[in-house]
Amino acid sequence: MTILKKLLIPVLLVCCAFHVVPTVAAAANEGQIKASIDRGVAFLRAQFKGAPDEHKGLIGLTLMKAGQPHDAPEIKEAIRLAREKCKDGQYRAEREHFYEAGVDATLLADSGEECKAELQAIANFIISNQNPNGGWNYPGQGESVAAGDTSTMQYCCLALWAADRTGVEIDPQVWVKAIQWHAAYQGADGGFSYRPGTTQGDVNGVATLNMTVNSIGSIHICMLHLDPTSVPFLERPAAAAPNSNEPPKPKGALEVVELQTTPENEPVAIPASAKPTIMKSLGWVASRFRVANESPHNKMYYYYSLERMAALANIKKIGSHDWFNECADYVISRQKQDGSWAESTHVTRTPEIQSCFAVLFLTRSTEKVLKKTAPSYYGNGLLAGGRGLPDDLSSGSFNGRSMEEKKKPPGPLDELLASLANAGEIDVNEVQEQIVEKVQVGDRSELVKQKDLLVKLVKHQDSSVRMMAMWALGRTDDMRLTQHLIEGLDDVDLGVMIEARNALCWLARKPRGFGFAEDPLDALGPNPAPEAKTQAIRDWNKGVVTAWGNWYLENRPYVDRGDQFEAKLRRRLLQIKEEL
Repeated sequence: MTILKKLLIPVLLVCCAFHVVPTVAAAANEGQIKASIDRGVAFLRAQFKGAPDEHKGLIGLTLMKAGQPHDAPEIKEAIRLAREKCKDGQYRAEREHFYEAGVDATLLADSGEECKAELQAIANFIISNQNPNGGWNYPGQGESVAAGDTSTMQYCCLALWAADRTGVEIDPQVWVKAIQWHAAYQGADGGFSYRPGTTQGDVNGVATLNMTVNSIGSIHICMLHLDPTSVPFLERPAAAAPNSNEPPKPKGALEVVELQTTPENEPVAIPASAKPTIMKSLGWVASRFRVANESPHNKMYYYYSLERMAALANIKKIGSHDWFNECADYVISRQKQDGSWAESTHVTRTPEIQSCFAVLFLTRSTEKVLKKTAPSYYGNGLLAGGRGLPDDLSSGSFNGRSMEEKKKPPGPLDELLASLANAGEIDVNEVQEQIVEKVQVGDRSELVKQKDLLVKLVKHQDSSVRMMAMWALGRTDDMRLTQHLIEGLDDVDLGVMIEARNALCWLARKPRGFGFAEDPLDALGPNPAPEAKTQAIRDWNKGVVTAWGNWYLENRPYVDRGDQFEAKLRRRLLQIKEEL
């Protein structure tokens, strides 16, 4: 279970405090959802040719998220148009400026094509237009017009998130300032209006569900890039219980990777205002949540934004509402006979735009991005080579190998690591949990003293021990140990390969890992053929070794240049190149 797959319990408590009363709503089943998506896709494909160019990016992105092949003519044309706007290193939008930029960036980043130059141009466009207060308005409208535009903020954050996924470096202060803007311009009741401090917008400056769920999503995107271990920020290992000498154990989980910066940069702290701002907004949403969006403007935009907020904040229920199933049932009920949605009275919200938002909601498009890019907690289905094991293996009743009780591991970090060498005599899973806990709660510096032992453990015959060693090596933040992680990418065990990749992401401050999936088997679907699994692992291995190998050659310590490992690595990269 990943960090983004667990319930956000405090959010539910907030909801209960506001006495959210459930409405009677049937839950749409998977067949109904798929049929609705298929009808929406057919409508969008039929409308694509006649749609304005500034809308084709959103249609192409929607078709891609709905599972259409990337070489579909509509998707290819949308990608071509997005690239055209980035000629000469400058992004030139049509009419929709930042909205277009957010859509184009997401389309290009998720297309699988090499688009880093275009995404750099989009990122430059976004960053250069950020106001000193951290907000964004329409281009050319500074703070004198409005403090900022909440809706525009969302698309600017989406654009930068997409650029980051392809390796574009984003100054951490951009994220910090965006969080500070939200904290400064939140309404006293916790909600957000379209343009805070003005009467502009659909309801004359009053906070709305659309804008508030957008703001929660935007803040989470910013936090994701400053410190992904805070997303969702409330899900941290609990503090020790009173009168207890032993702190509660984590559920067999390692942290996700941190901010993408250069290795020598220190992570930038999330502003202290982020948590209370989100909590107030969650309370606001909980007390006002409704399945049927009653606003006459941008109705489907609400569901599209709600999915993003819930995916980022890990919200499975809002009060007693199963928000996705109830909303999916409502959205499907509003679909027209021709497969479209036409719910908005706003002049720019045409049926194809509304239909895009509805389909993106039904496909849970944000959750797909998070599953692809967010590294899983360690220990869920990877330990002992067994995928899909129980989340909590600490009781000793099942340890991945047998049902017998094993000896309790010793306490100090050095002894815990040393005990891994005797994997057959102790419960390896419990040792791993204790090591993770000690590092998470403040003993990470002790790892530096154990580097020699960790280097030995990466050669251990037990794959679970090798996985633990890979994780620990990454947390030492020692670039000179990177070569062991690079070698781990070629391990015979897929779990070790994945943990080596995740450790490199941590050490390099590159949470997206050059765009490669964390697990090469995720995209295969249920019950793949053995040949398909083998090929997927082989292709993924070549990709990550090439990407991380080249990264190492560019960033390795000067004292290590020209050593035996470099020669070995260059031979390996040449071998992969020849095979390709």
